[in-house]
Amino acid sequence: MKRVLIVDDEYLVRLGLKSIINWNVYGYQIVAETHNGQEALALIDEIQPDILITDIKMQVMDGITLLEEIRKQKKDIVLVILTNYDEFGFARKAMSLGVTHYLLKSELSEASLVEVLRNISIDLSSKPKRTDIMWEARHQYLQGQLFGFPPNESISADRLEAPPAGLFTHSEYVAIKCGCIMNMQADDVEPMDKPMQTLQSIVISSLTLPDATYCTSMYQGAVYLSVIGSVSCTTMERLAEQCALIVRNSKNYLDVSIRMGVSEFLSAPLLPILLSQAEAARSDGFFSERSVTFFRDITVPCGTDRINVSHSKIKRLLYRGERQSLTAYIHQIFSELRELHSYAALQSVFVDFISCAKSVCEEASLRQTAGLSQDKFDYAVLSKMHSLDRVCHYIIEFYATIFDVMSNRGNYHSPTIAKCLHYISKHYEKSITLEDAAKAANITPSYLSMAFKQEMGISFVQYLTQIRIAKSEALLLDTNMKIYEIAEKVGFPSPYYFSKVFKEQKGITCKEYREKHTLSAAQAE
Repeated sequence: MKRVLIVDDEYLVRLGLKSIINWNVYGYQIVAETHNGQEALALIDEIQPDILITDIKMQVMDGITLLEEIRKQKKDIVLVILTNYDEFGFARKAMSLGVTHYLLKSELSEASLVEVLRNISIDLSSKPKRTDIMWEARHQYLQGQLFGFPPNESISADRLEAPPAGLFTHSEYVAIKCGCIMNMQADDVEPMDKPMQTLQSIVISSLTLPDATYCTSMYQGAVYLSVIGSVSCTTMERLAEQCALIVRNSKNYLDVSIRMGVSEFLSAPLLPILLSQAEAARSDGFFSERSVTFFRDITVPCGTDRINVSHSKIKRLLYRGERQSLTAYIHQIFSELRELHSYAALQSVFVDFISCAKSVCEEASLRQTAGLSQDKFDYAVLSKMHSLDRVCHYIIEFYATIFDVMSNRGNYHSPTIAKCLHYISKHYEKSITLEDAAKAANITPSYLSMAFKQEMGISFVQYLTQIRIAKSEALLLDTNMKIYEIAEKVGFPSPYYFSKVFKEQKGITCKEYREKHTLSAAQAE
């Protein structure tokens, strides 16, 4: 029997967990229950639980602190959290502390609990620990096959090696390739390894694949996870359900859109083919807008892998001011790319459009503006976009900015950033987020995060804070409003946080700022 410790400050939740199923039938025994993390920590050495199920928000010691203490002590315990939809911020933190399973309180049922126990059972029995020699050998094999292949580059099976005999012992395997762009703000202090660990936990805990071997890597701000696992416990339909769950949880816990490619089911000697299929399927999702793409469903690239972009036509339309005609031409090129389904062709087209834009700006001696910053001409920007439509949008906006600069109109911000800045100016008094602004501009948060930093030189949060502080300065000098009234007026959640940020930005307190400028005005009179 596997030993279970339940930690929750709500009696009814503990009672529900104990009575919702017959634990013994599934090979588990509830050995203790407590109502806060401190009590649980004191019990762990005595009762030696295999599984800990804990709430996140509790009095005395909350679940996050409990998990941090368990991690410090390096306890070999499977961690499960109880969470609500409005606690995903805490849940993300929990995932970075080694949590691999979770239960939503609002959806707690016999079926959801049994599903978690089934995954835990695989963790405890079928999946080798990282210290297992065979696991390490399989991990090294997988890393070795993927080394030297940048993401989105077609992997030919004949460039890979079959695994040594006896390394993968099940009859059939599947390969899965995941990729996502992390929405990291410039002022984020959390290391990238924590989001990577969280993504890894989400993927591995959602897949019922015995002997799962995986490796994680980063490439130009995006995170990629490759998995090889036996399919002895699943079917293609069941795997599709698990992949859909990974997509939802990636959005909920990390606020990222993930693209996954799934191979066919083949024997171990054919792993090179499986890895090639998984990457081909994931790359195909870039063109089809699917979050999960199975190799059996992909569109086979047709014809040439090269599409010609006419620099002379682009320049002619630019100099004539034919904005609509150029937009139509860009759409035509990207329509051809969608039919082709070739990432290599997309890379070539992207370089052509950017290099032509650079040539025009040099020929016309266009001055550098926010919308035409040096970062805009960086070819590596392509790797930070998750779909063909997003790349097309980027190119159209880039050339729209060039039109505006050439005709000396506007403030030279790209249309997307102009919409975002307008939204901030109208709503800074409210509790707005990057997600709110992205929705207003009809783009994804990850794209806005990249574009905003690229064009403005600072992150969305930093800019919003600067606007709010600037507005507060005027209120401090021109009104008799109290500090808490000003904090509320400019959109800060509390007067204490407002005062802290104001001092960090201006070097003095709100009171000192008001007194200093009042005195200066009096002396001037």
